[in-house]
Amino acid sequence: MEIHETWRLGLDLGIGSCGWAIVEESGPASGRIVALGVRTFDVPETDKERTPTNQLRRQHRGLRKVLRRRRQRMNQIRRLFRTHLLIADERKRALKISGLDPWVLRAEALERRLSGPELAVALGHIAKHRGFKSNSKRERGANAPKEISTGQWETMKPLGEVMTDAEIAAAANYIRSSWGNAGSAVQAADVAKQR
Repeated sequence: MEIHETWRLGLDLGIGSCGWAIVEESGPASGRIVALGVRTFDVPETDKERTPTNQLRRQHRGLRKVLRRRRQRMNQIRRLFRTHLLIADERKRALKISGLDPWVLRAEALERRLSGPELAVALGHIAKHRGFKSNSKRERGANAPKEISTGQWETMKPLGEVMTDAEIAAAANYIRSSWGNAGSAVQAADVAKQR
């Protein structure tokens, strides 16, 4: 094939076609189309919604990643709970103990000390859902708090009713000295004055 330095190749690439043209760029025939063509192929979209298939693959890949990370997180949580003797074994259903509702246990934990299995169920529930759905206003699903017999939703009780002055002071001191904070120390007597 003869090479012409005055010819230019132009390409037009789309999701369903590849067009090309060769144009004479100089001389008496400047601007003349020497040759052109197009190659078409099936568009990578779904037939019904015309959604790009790479978008579907990306969504499915993202979902698989979320599920894999949750599975790994829960395996690590069960292993940790087993190491500290909160549960008997690390099997998948070890945190689903009959008669223990994680929402009830999370509320009761504010008023009393939970047993090992109860603590494992409550913490496992938090680890599994990571708190993101419990705050959702638009979606109420399996992760939503249960409705009690009065027709109202269960909510967490204020911690001030449960914690002692010393415990509140300790929590305040932790916050005031963590994450780069440099606040002065809070004494239990200071908390008592504010109550």
